[in-house]
Amino acid sequence: MMSNSRDTIKIKHTPSIDGLQFRLFDAESDFPRLHHVMKLSMAYEGEDYLLTLDDLKRYFKYRSNFDPSKDILLAEVGGDLIGHVQMSWDDVTDGSTVYRHIGDVHPDWLRRGLGQALLTYAEEHLRNIAANRSHHGEVVLESRSLDTAIGRNALLERAGYRPARYFHDMFCPLDSIDPMLPLPPGFEIRPATPEQYKLIWEANNEAFEDHWNHVPGTDKDFQWWQESPQFQPHLWKIAWDGDQVAGMVLNYIDEEENETYGRKRGYTEDICVRRPWRRRGLARSLLSISLHELRSLGMEEAGLGVDTKNLTGALGLYQSVGFKSDKLYINYRKPIE
Repeated sequence: MMSNSRDTIKIKHTPSIDGLQFRLFDAESDFPRLHHVMKLSMAYEGEDYLLTLDDLKRYFKYRSNFDPSKDILLAEVGGDLIGHVQMSWDDVTDGSTVYRHIGDVHPDWLRRGLGQALLTYAEEHLRNIAANRSHHGEVVLESRSLDTAIGRNALLERAGYRPARYFHDMFCPLDSIDPMLPLPPGFEIRPATPEQYKLIWEANNEAFEDHWNHVPGTDKDFQWWQESPQFQPHLWKIAWDGDQVAGMVLNYIDEEENETYGRKRGYTEDICVRRPWRRRGLARSLLSISLHELRSLGMEEAGLGVDTKNLTGALGLYQSVGFKSDKLYINYRKPIE
């Protein structure tokens, strides 16, 4: 007989916490409670980007290889949510398969063994999924963490995870940026029209194919992208070579986040140039133009995220135009046994 989301689940290594129970996620009632715990955990660990309830619902709606009714475990005491873990997987462009998990424990319930119990459950759940699938390359478990999340990182390392890749969040003050660079010869920036959105999305997906941990985009991803508040085509800088998309910076401004944290920040994200047009200075020009655009709109800083070992030398480019590292994220991995 199938259990429903309100049935309690027995898991291994349950910590000795009076009244502790585990169950699956119920979309009708659990979204606000889960969002609340995630926000508390993010703030405790030093995150300062805004995760809205709508963001969370959109993620659950469009995330591939993820069923919220089966792939989320909740921990409760007296009906209060005190922790959770989410599990999903991706087939990566390089042929590997990555089984991902990410969880949070309410800050008031840390250091009581709950994180270990959730991690143990997540690993077993993902191994069961992996056992029923065929693989053609490396097969790993993965979890991402901020370097300031000391407890989370220690838990992962005790469980055999090791850093596989590092990512920086970087910020550039806009009061002292260099003069705007012109586009290299042969390119022009044109506004994006709705009938071009799919072409631009496909060009972006192609440009990132040789990046670490890249997952091929799907139609669900395209829909997710268009419904995101970060989808702001009026701010994009798309470089065209005739009717071909050569490169882009998909800028956006999160007004709600800026109001929440009392700042004026715009983002220069999805910076990419397709392979035939690389090594001509196009990315630098598009980034320069974007920074000046954000400043003209009243922004005081620009932000972006970068793989520290990006094959195209992105980290050096960003540093050269004034970006400085602010936060460090770690992708932890270990082989599936």
